[in-house]
Amino acid sequence: MAHFQFDEANHVYALGSRHVPSVTQVLEGTGMAPDLSHLPDFYRRRGSAIHKALALHLVGKLEQASLDERIRPFVEAGQAWLELVEARPKVVEHRWVHSVLEYGGTLDLFAETKLGPLFVDWKATMMDEAYEVQVAGGYQPLLLEAAEQGAVAVDPEAVTEARMAVVTLKGRAKPHFIPKHNNAGVAQTDVFRAALTVAKWRQAHRRFQP
Repeated sequence: MAHFQFDEANHVYALGSRHVPSVTQVLEGTGMAPDLSHLPDFYRRRGSAIHKALALHLVGKLEQASLDERIRPFVEAGQAWLELVEARPKVVEHRWVHSVLEYGGTLDLFAETKLGPLFVDWKATMMDEAYEVQVAGGYQPLLLEAAEQGAVAVDPEAVTEARMAVVTLKGRAKPHFIPKHNNAGVAQTDVFRAALTVAKWRQAHRRFQP
């Protein structure tokens, strides 16, 4: 039994009776994420559909003929890239809440590849610096704790050593490999934890609702 709860309808993570923020909410709530509020809801729903289709593909359950034509080019770009790197999925769309730091998130993909172990986050179109913090600062510690607790069949050392990449899917899939430190030499985990502290302060003072 999982140590956390997840309300899928409202996309809310909880530990017992306490709501905890998601990685995305932390970055949005501290003004670090790109502002996409001006975009129609179609783009959010398209992104979710692309993620779902690639997850189904990775577990061998995607019916290719059923793909909506509006997402087909993105999904096929992802499939071609997975074939190129000879990806062998180990973790696909796995939710986790960090039991110590108390935040949650859904991990897109951890795979063995010809490049070695690789932690992947899918994005439909663009890359942004905030995504480096999202993946290396927020998601990687989630996967590491899940591995340490035996929630996923992955060696924690492989998680620590893995390369990380945001893979954009518009046109031809392109991996954007993520450094563990930003341009100022600060660890991405430290940047994320600072944002998490601010986000929790805002939550406690009712200025941020997860």
